[in-house]
Amino acid sequence: HIDAASGGFLAPFVAPDIVWDFRLPRVKSISASGHKFGLAPLGCGWVIWRDEEALPQELVFNVDYLGGQIGTFAINFSRPAGQVIAQYYEFLRLGREGYTKVQNASYQVAAYLADEIAKLGPYEFICTGRPDEGIPAVCFKLKDG
Repeated sequence: HIDAASGGFLAPFVAPDIVWDFRLPRVKSISASGHKFGLAPLGCGWVIWRDEEALPQELVFNVDYLGGQIGTFAINFSRPAGQVIAQYYEFLRLGREGYTKVQNASYQVAAYLADEIAKLGPYEFICTGRPDEGIPAVCFKLKDG
């Protein structure tokens, strides 16, 4: 399993050469948080499986629908679908090219922020928001002394 909660909507668009997904033969499932860098509202998360055989049967609900039993692992228990619809809209609106632009811009903003903060004082940076460091986040502390 790959837990791509933060990087699942970054790596494919900013670092497509990183092999972290189903290109690895032992990966059976991948989860991602659409509400982090996928541009969806809070509460939108995804999990996909390599194939039907990889889907754990414990996750399948058998529902009585139209007089027969149907197995499903979709949204259940009257959950709202607004987050899913919003995510789907972003997929359609932006596509691969749009997500690539948005995510690259996120890294540019983070790097700019880190560069400007560095000019202000005696800071030691833990993360400057550049793609080779992970997510587009800036983290720093005061230098010792």
